[in-house]
Amino acid sequence: MTDTAIAHFAKALPSAVKSRMLIDMVNCLDVADDHLRVKERRQSFFPRMFDFFSGQGGRRDAAIAQSQQTTLREVVNVTTHLARELSDTNLALAEVGGRLGAVERSLAQVAHLALDQRQALDALAKTVESERLRVDERLQTLDLRVAAHEQLGLVFKRWAAGDFRHLPLASRASAALQELRWGVFGEFLARRPQEAQTLRESAIKDTAIRLQADIREENMDANDPLGLRAWLALPGGGTQQPPQTRAFLEGLDWLGGSVALDGPQGVLKVCSQWPLLERKEDMALPLKMPRLATADRMAALLADAALAPLAQQREGEGA
Repeated sequence: MTDTAIAHFAKALPSAVKSRMLIDMVNCLDVADDHLRVKERRQSFFPRMFDFFSGQGGRRDAAIAQSQQTTLREVVNVTTHLARELSDTNLALAEVGGRLGAVERSLAQVAHLALDQRQALDALAKTVESERLRVDERLQTLDLRVAAHEQLGLVFKRWAAGDFRHLPLASRASAALQELRWGVFGEFLARRPQEAQTLRESAIKDTAIRLQADIREENMDANDPLGLRAWLALPGGGTQQPPQTRAFLEGLDWLGGSVALDGPQGVLKVCSQWPLLERKEDMALPLKMPRLATADRMAALLADAALAPLAQQREGEGA
């Protein structure tokens, strides 16, 4: 996996990548043994994304494999940068603010915390809250419906231009829908659940249309149901897997966070993990994952997994 492949992934899915990275950076923070510590992240993809955003992309693979621990100062610097990069969505900033509040409450019980650690965390919490207020102020003046439609068009324009060509068919849809989920499109769904159905249907329709176009490019009938192996086949038959394919698939898996394979979003994990398995039969597929599906069905299934939690979350908050 090359630095170019990582950069391509980050450029193709900017909203999803920045949001997930922001959340992961703050999730690194933990209070243990009367100290504010930065936990090691064992996932292979997180250090690569950290290198990309911190400008340390030149680190050798051997060094990355040693799971070098990120310092508190690096966490503060990268998190601050990412918070300031967001403009049209508060989804990640709200989650990060909640996590920082929990860490601060834990630190309140520590009497002898080093002053520089307390100051660093306080500065980070203030920055995140300031950026959340900045984005919220912008959202108050933004026509969310128009902005959501614009993001929808932009994401599918990238797909049509070939930004997701290194992925299997179903994984392309998963990538597009997760990018929508973390952008202003997702912000609209979360803030206006009562108005969201029409926009969700547009996303499903556009996903199906794009999948049908890609199916035709593979010289298959776009109206026929495809088997799972066709939906998740590596481009080019998988004979020579380009670095971008592994970067995108591992990146999609990272974007999914701790989603359980047997949970309501498990189909997203199938789209990121199954194509790279040598023994496909080793994966226990979710019950929702069809063994045969049309483009319409696959689009609706993946949209339900990627987008439905937003409306459910907002309704749970009583907003």
